Amino acid sequence: MSVYYPPVEQHETVITTALRVNQGTHYARADNPHADAEAEYGQEQLALAARALAEAVDALPADRQPIGWEKGYDTERVERGRQQLLEAMSAVSEERTCAGWCADWARTLHAEGGIWETLGRAVGWPSGNYEQWVWVSWDEAAAIYAAPHSAGGGE
Repeated sequence: MSVYYPPVEQHETVITTALRVNQGTHYARADNPHADAEAEYGQEQLALAARALAEAVDALPADRQPIGWEKGYDTERVERGRQQLLEAMSAVSEERTCAGWCADWARTLHAEGGIWETLGRAVGWPSGNYEQWVWVSWDEAAAIYAAPHSAGGGE
């Protein structure tokens, strides 16, 4: 899985139409007799733009779609897998270092690869703070850890 970049044209259309809806609902002139129609039209256009973006993302190769995009994505299974991954990482930390979670532990296990890579590619990889994980793809984690002065493993 690579880093997700949205289809530019459709993404920009969603942003533009969302701003139009915002303008029509929050900044419409009170004396405009067509304000309600403009707001309704803007909302319809936003729905159409969102559908076009979803269809464009559907058309991307699977490795260019965001994590969890594929049809049949089982959120509960992924969340369960993520919890099990964290528990396994913590257990290995305890076994190797007698500490529940060592600083930079996610980075250390990522560098080991092997079973960690298999699990990380299946459910994502924890990055950031132990108290508030940000889940990224395995490849995104590699990029974070490869960056100079990376704080991505600041567990």
